[in-house]
Amino acid sequence: MSQTNVDILRRANALANAGAWDALLDDIYQPDAELRDLRHGPDLPEAVQGRETVRLVLTNWMSAYDEFGSEVLEYTDAQHWVIRDTRWHGRGRGSGIPIDVRGADAYEFKVGKICTAIVGYPDVASALDSVSPEA
Repeated sequence: MSQTNVDILRRANALANAGAWDALLDDIYQPDAELRDLRHGPDLPEAVQGRETVRLVLTNWMSAYDEFGSEVLEYTDAQHWVIRDTRWHGRGRGSGIPIDVRGADAYEFKVGKICTAIVGYPDVASALDSVSPEA
């Protein structure tokens, strides 16, 4: 596993948990990065491309929560991908309804930045199957 890529994801998680979305996107994502949300809402696209479009998607996500964060439980090497076993937690805006969801996310790197992020796998095995060269 590339320790550099893991370190980038650790920093990304810290920035996201701090709400530093501009720093996260500008410092960690390629300008033409793709974000795929496998659990996207019915009225939203599964995939978007470009840092500014990803910024809009993240802004939309965050608007639904008063509190939101993640805890990475494990990083898994998948050649030029890194898989995160992640627990997402928060409280719905206005409702106070708690969320606590565990899943896996896959991140592909190019020149030290994320070029593809796929979120919403049910588990690490599913993410690994999806990004492995044999898949």
